[in-house]
Amino acid sequence: MSMKRIFTLIVCVSTLAAAQDAAKPADQAPPPAASQKEQKEQKDQSVGTLRGIFGKKGKPVVNPEEEAKRKAEIQSQIDALPKQGAPMLDEAGKQMLDPDARPMFNPAPKPLRDKHGEPRLDEHGKLLLQTKDNLGYDEHGKKLKAVKEKEPKKVPVTIEQGTLTVDGWTGKARLNYDIADLKYLYIYAPGIGNTVISGAPFEGAIEQKNAFDGKTLTVSVSEHTLQLASEKPLLHQKHPASAYVRVDREYTMSSRFPVMGYGTLRRPPYAWPGAKAVSTTAPDLPKEVKPTLAAPKPVAVPPPAPTAKPSGPGTDSKR
Repeated sequence: MSMKRIFTLIVCVSTLAAAQDAAKPADQAPPPAASQKEQKEQKDQSVGTLRGIFGKKGKPVVNPEEEAKRKAEIQSQIDALPKQGAPMLDEAGKQMLDPDARPMFNPAPKPLRDKHGEPRLDEHGKLLLQTKDNLGYDEHGKKLKAVKEKEPKKVPVTIEQGTLTVDGWTGKARLNYDIADLKYLYIYAPGIGNTVISGAPFEGAIEQKNAFDGKTLTVSVSEHTLQLASEKPLLHQKHPASAYVRVDREYTMSSRFPVMGYGTLRRPPYAWPGAKAVSTTAPDLPKEVKPTLAAPKPVAVPPPAPTAKPSGPGTDSKR
């Protein structure tokens, strides 16, 4: 409706009201003043009329009891939501663990809210939930945006024909590992425990500066020295780097020899992936340093002792 027609309509209504007032008798008493409730109803009616003229819909009148019942039903659906999300599984369908060996779960489901902070429902009155791409609004009507987590920098490590020594003694040799992203390196030695090594700080670890130095990794554990030497640089960088070391002295393995591995856990149960299909035993000693075993000496066997002949009645004797 154009503004010209609206003004024309208002003028006509005013003229009609003035004519009705002029037609009333002069001695007629004025109508009694409306109560406060009636004034409010008239005001709401007038506002609804103006909204109808300008093409706007008035706010629907809702029964307070029905509104309370509706909110109670929505709240019951919210209360019924699980407090914990579904377990996080890896590609093999196994439960994923965080670095402290605790099970990992997806975020708990939350209701999807509109810009007024009210929970949204589908056509059947069922509560809609947030999705990864649609978080909706919070309870105060603020738009929620998905936080993009920055991917941590990867630490590739290459071990080629490596040798693991404990206090200068060779524990393993010809080790070959190609680690795309090192989280934690494990070196187990009997009597020492499992030494957990990382290139980044973690809880309970002690920094050992310049531990990664070119082709070697050297860490000290109490009075012991663990060293890993490779034919190629371990880290893909030129300058030395610190290592963060924690020793799990309570961890034991059935092996009598040192064991090396890597994984994503810094607490037991540790993951021990296998190396490449090469020998991981200590190198054979050269012939010139091999000990020569002496031939065993013959042991003299004493002759059997003579046995006494039986005597007495009923025995035969030579005459």
